[in-house]
Amino acid sequence: MPKDPRLERFVLRVSVFGSLFFAIAGIIVGYLLSSTFILFDGVYSFLSVIMSWISLRAGVCMLTSDKRFPFGKSTIESLIILFQYGVHVRTTKSGNLLFIEIDLVVAKDYPYDKIAEQDRIRQKIEDALAFLPYGKWLTISFTQDNRWAE
Repeated sequence: MPKDPRLERFVLRVSVFGSLFFAIAGIIVGYLLSSTFILFDGVYSFLSVIMSWISLRAGVCMLTSDKRFPFGKSTIESLIILFQYGVHVRTTKSGNLLFIEIDLVVAKDYPYDKIAEQDRIRQKIEDALAFLPYGKWLTISFTQDNRWAE
């Protein structure tokens, strides 16, 4: 049975709006109850909704034809993947422990090639996360090869 693109887009929109509702509800309830866990989950869900919405818009844009793009709009997909990759960072919460993994892909001429300089960057990130009331397992990796950050 062939897919109906209009039905597929409708279902995806309903999914995004449903997720948006739960993300906003999580942020509000987390704030009202002073629960950082619920608030964090709401913010994380909100970021997920934004990423899904961007992907949907890019998909719709790529399907339209335009004389300015005689070879198609496939580069949009690469830009979206790059943007999504730049975001969150992998996180997992278990009990009162928050696992955070950040892989930084740096340019070949990256000026911070000494361990002490990289440790200063790690310390800045840890200081920025100090407001979270959890124990943190923070892993920050520096690489020049994208495959190590996937």
